[in-house]
Amino acid sequence: TPLSLALDDPSLDFGDPVGGIGNLCGLPAASVPCGFSKENLPIGIQFVAPVLGESQALAAAQQFQTQTSWHRKRPSLA
Repeated sequence: TPLSLALDDPSLDFGDPVGGIGNLCGLPAASVPCGFSKENLPIGIQFVAPVLGESQALAAAQQFQTQTSWHRKRPSLA
């Protein structure tokens, strides 16, 4: 299939394989903060929806943010 051929292409080296595949497939996604690593770097969670499901991805991200406060937290600069 064209998709499997594209994924075998070494020039398509994605740091985020799920996001990269989602982009190739046209899957809408939203990423929101969900914590910090041991090194105090921000971490995000990505909500992926079916094709033409933009409202589903955004609704899931909004629901996550209403239940958590990660989007209001900032890492220390020290």
